[in-house]
Amino acid sequence: MKPCLLPWLAILIVAATQAADPPPYAVTPDDPPLLALDVSTLPADAQEALKSLKVGMTRKEVEQHFAADGGLSSSTSERYILLGVSAPGHPGLVVMVAISFQPSTMDDATFADVKRRGEWFRQHDWFSGDDPNAIVRSVSRPHASRVHLD
Repeated sequence: MKPCLLPWLAILIVAATQAADPPPYAVTPDDPPLLALDVSTLPADAQEALKSLKVGMTRKEVEQHFAADGGLSSSTSERYILLGVSAPGHPGLVVMVAISFQPSTMDDATFADVKRRGEWFRQHDWFSGDDPNAIVRSVSRPHASRVHLD
């Protein structure tokens, strides 16, 4: 009975080691996690919009030059697309940044403490998109990405 299992085992091992061609948008081990973007290749107004993103500004100020991309987001983090600009050198992709927000009604000490922050969110019905005064806590490097429509 053991000799009959060996051919099947060999087939399974070969099948598992042969990788299928990944789709063009798949991230492979050789790819950086984000598609690098040379900001200096963007139009001057786009460069200024990216430079204007600062910790401490409000969601309302961010949305003067950026739009939420429409994908899944958490209560404090969201991806934003730079309006009216495509990513140079990356056809079909847009310029994107990830931004985390602090609720405007949450104090800094609560936001800094993960446990207290979790308790605050359980007690409040808050979603960052509903708070134009939410405060920017961090901004990622600009990168090229597809629009997310989850």
